[in-house]
Formats: sequence, structure tokens, C-alpha cells
Amino acid sequence: MCPDSTRLGEGLKAVRPVSFFGVPRVWERMAAGVQAYVAGADERVKAAFAAATGAALEAHRLREAKRPVPAELTTKLVGLDTAVLRPVRAMLGLDRVRWAGSGAAPIPARPPEPAPSTPPPTSAPGRWAAPTPAWRRSATAARTSPR
Repeated sequence: MCPDSTRLGEGLKAVRPVSFFGVPRVWERMAAGVQAYVAGADERVKAAFAAATGAALEAHRLREAKRPVPAELTTKLVGLDTAVLRPVRAMLGLDRVRWAGSGAAPIPARPPEPAPSTPPPTSAPGRWAAPTPAWRRSATAARTSPR
């Protein structure tokens, strides 16, 4: 966990995680950083990045459609990944990642009330903490205790 989101890039480069989960905004910021880097690069780098992302997107669309990825596209993508995309992942600190995820859900204006028959949450160490008065305000949640 990174306590200062503005320093996430530094943390990723230092840790080089094998799995990473980020809300969409985290991925958007990383993509913006990569796009800015590519925009400032020479034409050769821009062309290589466009070819690599184009091949990756084509392979992704085929997989999503449950269609086979042609051998020549696979070979092309392996070469482009090694030469172009892997260094970009290393620049982000994501070069060791084998699983990456993202997700988000709308936050309700008011958290649901516990059912009358539900015992109150415990505040014992390693467990979810009891709701605080702030929990009842819009867009807040109960504090949790460390595990």
C-alpha cells in the first residue's frame, strides 16, 4: 500500500510487484505518463510504440472474441513486447507483474444500515472495526483495524 498516491510510481519501481490492483484512475494516470513520454520521443520511438500497442490490441480483441491469434501475430507481438512494451513496463515498475487488475463501483450516498438481527462488528485486533459516527455520513466508511 502506498500512503501517498503521488509517489506510487516511486514505490512501484522500488518494489517491482508481481501483482498489482489499481482503481481506474491509477491506470489512467500511468497511461497519461506513458503517452506524454511517447509524445516527447523521436519518430522512431513513436512508430515502434504504435506498432507494439496496435499488435497487442489486435491480439487482445481476437482473444476476447475467442478467436485464435495467428502465429505471425504472436511472433510479431513477442518481438515488439521484448523491444518496446517490456521497457515501458520496467519504466513504470510493472515489469515483474504477472497479474494486474482494476475495478470500481459507485459509492452509495449513504451506507446500508445493518440488519436488526446482525450483531455489531467487532473492534478486536485483526477484525473490522465498529462503525464510528463518521460512518453514517455520506461518502465515508467504517475504519478498519490492521490485520
